[in-house]
Amino acid sequence: MYRPFFDLSDLPFRSTPDLDYFYKDADREELVSAILYSLDRGDGIIKVVGEVGSGKTTLLRRISQKLSLDYQVVYINSPNLSSHDILFFICHEFGIPVDPQEQKFFLVSKLRDFFIQQHALGRQPLILIDEAQAMPIETLEEIRLLLNLETDQHKLVQVVLFGQPELDSILSKPEIRQFQSRISHAIFLPAFSVDDVKSYLNFRMRKAGYQGQDLFGTKVAKLISKLSKGLPRDIHVLADRALLAAYSEGTKLIKPRHIVETNFFMISLFKWFVLIMVISIISWIAIHFNYETVSNEHIQTDAVESDLDELKLKSSIESKVQPDELFSEYSKAVKSRIDTIQLDSSMLYSVQLMTSDLSNLEMALKSLQSHGWIDPQQLFYSINSKRNQFTLYYGYFSGYSKAINFVDSLPNFILAGQPFIVSKSQVLSYLSESLQNNQKPNN
Repeated sequence: MYRPFFDLSDLPFRSTPDLDYFYKDADREELVSAILYSLDRGDGIIKVVGEVGSGKTTLLRRISQKLSLDYQVVYINSPNLSSHDILFFICHEFGIPVDPQEQKFFLVSKLRDFFIQQHALGRQPLILIDEAQAMPIETLEEIRLLLNLETDQHKLVQVVLFGQPELDSILSKPEIRQFQSRISHAIFLPAFSVDDVKSYLNFRMRKAGYQGQDLFGTKVAKLISKLSKGLPRDIHVLADRALLAAYSEGTKLIKPRHIVETNFFMISLFKWFVLIMVISIISWIAIHFNYETVSNEHIQTDAVESDLDELKLKSSIESKVQPDELFSEYSKAVKSRIDTIQLDSSMLYSVQLMTSDLSNLEMALKSLQSHGWIDPQQLFYSINSKRNQFTLYYGYFSGYSKAINFVDSLPNFILAGQPFIVSKSQVLSYLSESLQNNQKPNN
């Protein structure tokens, strides 16, 4: 909308990583060089930790871009896999023929043979793992054991972990202390200083085609730095809103009020959103669980109709769904889904899209089903009535790469829920657990 007004050839503050906009200052390029040096030195495990939105994924892609052709790279962006599945995925991505049912011993054996072969050819296998804080401890341990595959002088495989500060908390646990001891180089990705924020904002504007004087001055940069805490992702959000506010005002000078007023509006909007969600949750409880009696003298409403995938509940204030009936219908739907997944021999993975309050379920389903490329038969969910939450899944994928391609195609409102790939066994386990959690309560 504001691109023509500011004579821009591109949007300067996109939320997705773009290496054309890689900012080399604020120690970013120095950190890339340090990691590359550590890899060239032959270090086994390198850890990079930064806050949410600090630019870890961009840094990872910059490293991938600058690696020499001698490296054979596997990139894992959804590491919430079992110890068996992570080995299967690594084999698959390295192009090693494997069967999903093969035991871990055979997977490790094939990886060892592959690593030795690559070493003989002068190539170095490298595993880059994003969002490493999501890895189960047993999976981290499996990664550590892979580092035992080495010659007298060289590691046959190297690993770089990118994660949020929670990764440090996980690695501090006694049961994973051996992994911690194998980390050769630990790097913390700092937030931008005020000066960095100002330089970064104007750098991206010029990369997007802006040719005038610096649009973001010192006062505006200080305010954005304070509100964003120097994190690039939040800087992008604030800067984009400021450009939109200046455009709507018809001025090409960004002022502090463009930040403050827009931020105040978003806070107010969020408060209204929270209020609506609370009302929706109360309404859901009243309709579905009979936690309070509603008199027709006080409330008149049409029938509430919700299409919840295979489970279609039709209820109203006048004719409430009894808990026994709800539990029974939900159990039938989940059991049917479990049977379908078990019978589909080609399915290896699914995508866990989001976990949220039950009041958001109908909205999420309708929003997804409005996209023509969504197959309603592959959209399913589990409910935890004790926590008043649902978890939404999609897809019967025969390969990990197909699941990744699907995740990359998701709209922003789903990506905000941080979807990740889960194995077939994990899906079956989650659905079975959901059945147990939603058993008829004892009176």
